[in-house]
Amino acid sequence: DEEEAFVGRLAAEHAAAFHVRRLERVPTSGLQAQTREWRRAEASALLGRLVGERAAAWGADAAAADAVIVLGHHADDDAETVLLKWLRGSHITNLAGMRPRDGAFVRPLLRVRKEELTAWLDLSGLRWMEDASNAKPDYKRNKVRLELLPLLLELTEGALASRLADLVAQGAEARRLLEHVLDAQPASPAKADGSLDVPELLRLPAAAQTEVLHRFIYDQSGRPSAYAEVQRVLAHARSANRQFELHLADGWLLGRSGSRLRVAPRAQDRPTPTGGAAKQWATARVLLVGAQGEVSVSHPSDCSVVLRAGEVAARAGAGGAGGAAAAACEGLVLFNVPPGSRLRVRARLDGDRITPAWRERPIKLKDFLRGQKVPLHERDSLRVVAWEPATATSGFAPDIDSDTSGGSGGEVLAVYPAHVSSRYAHDDGVHPPLRLHV
Repeated sequence: DEEEAFVGRLAAEHAAAFHVRRLERVPTSGLQAQTREWRRAEASALLGRLVGERAAAWGADAAAADAVIVLGHHADDDAETVLLKWLRGSHITNLAGMRPRDGAFVRPLLRVRKEELTAWLDLSGLRWMEDASNAKPDYKRNKVRLELLPLLLELTEGALASRLADLVAQGAEARRLLEHVLDAQPASPAKADGSLDVPELLRLPAAAQTEVLHRFIYDQSGRPSAYAEVQRVLAHARSANRQFELHLADGWLLGRSGSRLRVAPRAQDRPTPTGGAAKQWATARVLLVGAQGEVSVSHPSDCSVVLRAGEVAARAGAGGAGGAAAAACEGLVLFNVPPGSRLRVRARLDGDRITPAWRERPIKLKDFLRGQKVPLHERDSLRVVAWEPATATSGFAPDIDSDTSGGSGGEVLAVYPAHVSSRYAHDDGVHPPLRLHV
């Protein structure tokens, strides 16, 4: 179409490679969110292929040095993101804009207004093309862009960006304070069986209760809750009622039984369970050439795992877990995993331990992540590679990971995609290396 032809001509003028991907099936609902995820997935796959081609020609270090995907989001896009979160009723600690860097994706123009970009393009004699769909007020973001932003710019006399930046900065200060409070707690009220312990929750300061409950609902349902919804749940949790059910937005249900809260889809929205478990698991396997046996990795069915062994894994992992872009594209490499091993990709659990490269003995994964300055709100979304539990339990919640009857964690081989436990980070030459991509 017209846009494709324009970009093709532009690429030809600058002797740049030109790649086209087409969405085969247009979503019938959630169009913007689903197509955005599709674009990111296609861009990541393309970058991974290009990095692999460059590695074959120039070596892995050269391939990973500048492997990024550059996005054109500017300051106006960032303002729209903050305003949309505010319109959805987000907590002040979640009123952040776009990240300048998110894995292999970078946004170098977030501090530049659109009118500044177009003025520079005009002065430079460069052509650009507007996405025609941006002018249609069919979506909330477009309404914010076309109607709300111009009005707020007028009312703030051009100072909207600084006003929003102040709000985001105050939210970040509140988040850091909450992280400090929560880091000091001996254990999280959120348990490995997918429940939330109410007495432990209510022992926290009020603001921390809001934060923990918001994260818990998000972890179990995959959807952010409005501040008012979280406060409604807290009001019931603080009451003497130890048995209740509340309807949440988007077809979810929160229930209390005794001292625990759990979240699940409402009955009419619940997937058909298999073997009593709401969460489904899949398994990736690889045969170790020259060895007696295979290695298997179980993982939630809502993600995919690619497992490779031998020289292919070693070449792909050359250079270690270095650049974020390389890690995002190539996954991680594990050494010294014996044939017959059964691994699992899962969320982190209380009691998980990892042995960093600079230590001889394992430490708590919680302490390791804090030392690596991983923000508290990102830790629960990390995937870890651990040993397959001997038994798996099922329950009310849709996301359940339990490694022992007590629901505690165990030895972690790696935190995907960048941190590998010392024992599995260096090749002892005994077993073929494994490359794992989630």
